[in-house]
Amino acid sequence: MSIRSTVKSLLLPKSVAPRRIPFGLASGVVMEIDFSFQARLYFGLYETEIADRVRALTRPGMRCFDIGSGVGYYSLALARRCGAEVVAVDASPSVAKGLRRNVASNDLPVTVVEGRVGEDETGGALTIDGLAEAYSPPDFI
Repeated sequence: MSIRSTVKSLLLPKSVAPRRIPFGLASGVVMEIDFSFQARLYFGLYETEIADRVRALTRPGMRCFDIGSGVGYYSLALARRCGAEVVAVDASPSVAKGLRRNVASNDLPVTVVEGRVGEDETGGALTIDGLAEAYSPPDFI
């Protein structure tokens, strides 16, 4: 075990719990945080190069799609930043369950859609066009 891992395990809570993110793109958002693998997310250090681009490309009032939303970090950050509808799409039922819990912990305009976006010969996949028709065309994906 590295020194950093040892210090992290000694200082940070071990339980998974809803916590308000204090720094970074999602500052102010409440999410279930597991410090064993989400410490960077909590401290605002998660994908900082992408966060810079999101800040540069989004503004208040923009509607957004978060395709492959996971547990909703970007969905919630975009909803907080833009204040407009965010459609969060994830294909995994268990991940979507965590996403729904995180969305419920915040008063933000996020709609959760469970499904896979892409080409599917069985006709079971969602499309960006279909989502835009069902919700509203996005300004940012």
